Amino acid sequence: MFGRWSQENFFRYLIADYDFDKMIEFGVETIDPEKQVVNPDYRKADYQLKKHREKINRLEAKFYTLAEKVMETAIDALPLLTTKQSEYKDLLNTLKQQETALIEKRKQYPPKIKLREMPEKIRFNKLKTESKLLMNVIKMICYRAESAVASLVAHHLNRADEEKRMLVKQIIQNNADLIPDYERNTLTVVLHSLSAPRFNHAVGQITQLLNETETIFPGTDLRLIFKTTALSNCEG
Repeated sequence: MFGRWSQENFFRYLIADYDFDKMIEFGVETIDPEKQVVNPDYRKADYQLKKHREKINRLEAKFYTLAEKVMETAIDALPLLTTKQSEYKDLLNTLKQQETALIEKRKQYPPKIKLREMPEKIRFNKLKTESKLLMNVIKMICYRAESAVASLVAHHLNRADEEKRMLVKQIIQNNADLIPDYERNTLTVVLHSLSAPRFNHAVGQITQLLNETETIFPGTDLRLIFKTTALSNCEG
C-alpha cells in the first residue's frame, strides 16, 4: 500500500508541477520575432577568421623554429635554411593580407540580429514546451537514479569525487548477459568486466548490496540476481 501511495504522489507531483498529462504532444512553436540571436552570417565569418588565424599561428611557429635553427647551423648549410625562411615569410605576408580581408568581411555583419531579420528558411524554432518538459522530467529521473548508484559505489573508490559518476556511466554502457530461470523464478544479470580492476571490485561490492534487496523485475515474478564476470567468486 505504501508503494502505491508513493507512485500516486509521484504522478500527482508531475501533473501539478510539470503538466505531465500534456506531455504527449509533439511539434515546434515559434520564438518571439523580436528576440535577439547571433547573426548566422557573422558566426560564419567569425569562424572563417578563427580558422585562418590558427593557420597563421601554425606557420609562425614553423617560421620561428626555423629562425632558431639558422642561429645554430653551420655557414655552408645556411642557404637552404634562409631560402625556406624566405618562403615562410612570403606566405605569412599573404596570409596576413587575407586575415585583414576576413576582418573587413566580418565587419559587414552585425554580431546579433532580431529573429525576424533572419531568412525564414533558417529561422530558429523550438520544441513545444510540453515536449521539453517531458525531456526534462526524464533527465531528472535518470540523474536521480545515477546519483543513487553513484553514492553506493563512492564508498569503494579512492577517488570517488572524480570517478563515481564515470563508473556509473560505464556500467550502463557496458555489456551484460540476462539469464532467466523460470523454475527458480530468478533473472540473473551478469555484468561484463570493466576497464580497471578497481572498478570491477566496486561493482562486485554493489552487486552484493543489490542482491540483498531481493528486487522483483517489474511485471514478472523473477527475482533479480546480479553477478560480474570479472570476479572469481561470481556469486556476489
